[in-house]
Amino acid sequence: MFQQLIKVESTYPGFTRSWDANEVTWTGTVTPTPISETYTVKIEYSLEEAPRIWVIDPPLQNGPKGECPPHLYPEGCLCLYLPKAGEFDRSRQIAHTIIPWTALWLYYYEIWLATGEWRGGGKHPNGQSLRRNSV
Repeated sequence: MFQQLIKVESTYPGFTRSWDANEVTWTGTVTPTPISETYTVKIEYSLEEAPRIWVIDPPLQNGPKGECPPHLYPEGCLCLYLPKAGEFDRSRQIAHTIIPWTALWLYYYEIWLATGEWRGGGKHPNGQSLRRNSV
């Protein structure tokens, strides 16, 4: 856990941290491209569960036809990877995976808002809560 703290804070010095029991929460800004919005995101991480990521501001918008953004879990957190597929585990640095993947998700989200088509690929387990998936 301490290696994650040090790496996130050295790689993303603008992110702030709070610690509660065995869970750390980071809040910071991500800008997917030079012409993109800047998004405030929140990342919750514990050793027992997969990281959870929310876009705090600006709030995510519905698509051109009123549909909710794709690749979100029911709790509203981003679906960045399949937890059971081994794409992320505790040995991988959040600063090198989760935060860049969040920027990439936001990039595809902006394209989806403009076109109505999700071009980021991926596979989303519809209706499945992230809390049930541990790393």
